[in-house]
Amino acid sequence: MSNYPHLHKMKKSILMVALLLIGTFAMAQPAIVIPQPSPLSKVEQRVGITDISLSYSRPGLKGRKIFGDLIAFNEIWRFGANSPTAIKFSDSVKVGGTTLAAGEYAIYAIPGQTEWTILFGKNPKVAAGDFKQEEAAAKIVVKAEALPMNVETFTFVFANLTTSSADLTMMWEKTQVRIPISVDFDKKVMANINKVLNDVNPYWAAANYYYDNNKDLNQALIWADKYIEKNSYYWTLHLKAKILRKLNKNKEAIAVAEKSLALAKADGDRAYVMNNEKLIAEAKAAK
Repeated sequence: MSNYPHLHKMKKSILMVALLLIGTFAMAQPAIVIPQPSPLSKVEQRVGITDISLSYSRPGLKGRKIFGDLIAFNEIWRFGANSPTAIKFSDSVKVGGTTLAAGEYAIYAIPGQTEWTILFGKNPKVAAGDFKQEEAAAKIVVKAEALPMNVETFTFVFANLTTSSADLTMMWEKTQVRIPISVDFDKKVMANINKVLNDVNPYWAAANYYYDNNKDLNQALIWADKYIEKNSYYWTLHLKAKILRKLNKNKEAIAVAEKSLALAKADGDRAYVMNNEKLIAEAKAAK
């Protein structure tokens, strides 16, 4: 046994502290960041009024033969590297005549020498090997086109863009395929136009603001009438009566307030009953 037990304990403590410091230093080291062999890319395009976004990974040729070798003909492929290529539509679109609802899909491809089959899967997380073709939301056949030069990096672009269509175009090695996408923006635009034209809420807000801030009351009355054409409630009629009262059109104010009063009584709204009775009394006194 050592004649100096306190030195033994001190050495043990120093060793434990050193080990803890080494462990802490190792944990604190930053992760090594290196370039990815198939970096993730995102392509976005608006077609008409529909937003389309595509997420995919981009492998390179690296001196390899791709189609018919690394990627076999007539076998399903994830259409890129890593996870399946994913596409998202903000509105419904048509792909080769098939309607796809708004949402996110996985795109798979079955390459061929002259034709490719393109499939849209409802679940963007399903790997190509697990995807069942009969469950495809859309399936189209497109031509394989020869390019005059090698494209080193797997590439998607939106080409041939119009207000109602675009080709989602893939280029890699010496092959190009184009996936036609079309949108029916006219129906949505017309629906929006009708909604805006039939939306009378701005008239209500404007009339209220003009009344509360003593602005042009004749203009406030026009806006109130616009709103009342489609919303003849006791509270809307009461606003019109108040505007008429401020304009000293007391006879008209009384007539409108009486309509509002009757509706408020039927609905059991005591506050509006009292407000209308007060307005009617003031208008009669001012006549």
